Amino acid sequence: MDVEDRIRIRAYFKWLERPAKGPPSELDDWLAAEREELALDLVDAATKAVLPEPSFTQDDVWHGSDQIANLFGLLDPRLRRRRTRSYMLSLIDDYQHYLTSSAAVGDIEASRQASNALHIYRVVASLKVLVGNNFARTATHTLRKELKDLFAEDQTAFQTAEFNMYSAAVIQRQVGLLVSFIDEGDETTPDLQVNDLAYVECKDIQTTNRNNIEKALSDNLAKAHDQLGAAQRRRRLTGTGVCIDVPWNTLPLTPAEWSVIRRALSGVDAPQFVLVSSSGINPTKEAVGFPVAVCLVWSEPGVTLFEPMLRRLTRHSYRMQPDGFEPISH
Repeated sequence: MDVEDRIRIRAYFKWLERPAKGPPSELDDWLAAEREELALDLVDAATKAVLPEPSFTQDDVWHGSDQIANLFGLLDPRLRRRRTRSYMLSLIDDYQHYLTSSAAVGDIEASRQASNALHIYRVVASLKVLVGNNFARTATHTLRKELKDLFAEDQTAFQTAEFNMYSAAVIQRQVGLLVSFIDEGDETTPDLQVNDLAYVECKDIQTTNRNNIEKALSDNLAKAHDQLGAAQRRRRLTGTGVCIDVPWNTLPLTPAEWSVIRRALSGVDAPQFVLVSSSGINPTKEAVGFPVAVCLVWSEPGVTLFEPMLRRLTRHSYRMQPDGFEPISH
């Protein structure tokens, strides 16, 4: 029995049991009420459903590695010559050599190779969301601008490009709107544009000192403010936001760090939301993981973005109030 049948049957019996026989139009009222009730039941069930944990095999990483390596050919020949020691390609070479070697390895080397596999697979997963299974589509996608840093020799440049791609993929997958990468050119620009709805700047904080987080947050959010404000002055969209990543085990933020977030969401031309994530490689005796914890914070002006974007971005968020942050369940 499908949903429509359940609606009709329940509505019919409720109509029969009404205390006073009225005009037949009451049946339509019952149908509308039952339709809404069942829809809410379905939404509630879907919200409580546990999403499957992402998983992959060595074959997935191997095939994905080859697909990533092929993208190197999209770079300008002069740039390819300057990227011969690309950090991304070194990860791929190192991991594929490990897979084809018959030599036994110890725990430290196994953990390092697991880290390589996770980095490679997160790039693969982001590419699949953004361009589909055929990575050659990157040639005509705005994502192409990230390739110069994705294949950089510098590890920090690679990690920044990877975070930009990951953030774009998360937004596109969760929100269901097309995300494009903005070419910097000679102007100050943010990294991403979500359809014609919002500009988003991505900042990846990389520090090994927990005491540096407050200043790093402040500096990076100030830069993001300038980049987003410049874009809004050239062509105004509904809103702006920041995706900012801090090292694993940084969340929850300290009160002083929360104050930085509050200041970033206040004032003239402030972004309407900040999506704070905490990620990194997390090795244990049994496994190596790439955990990600997120915290979405938005201001009162962000209500214009809540329905089309923020509501779908995470399951919970925190709405900034004068005396604190109000938890919101989506």
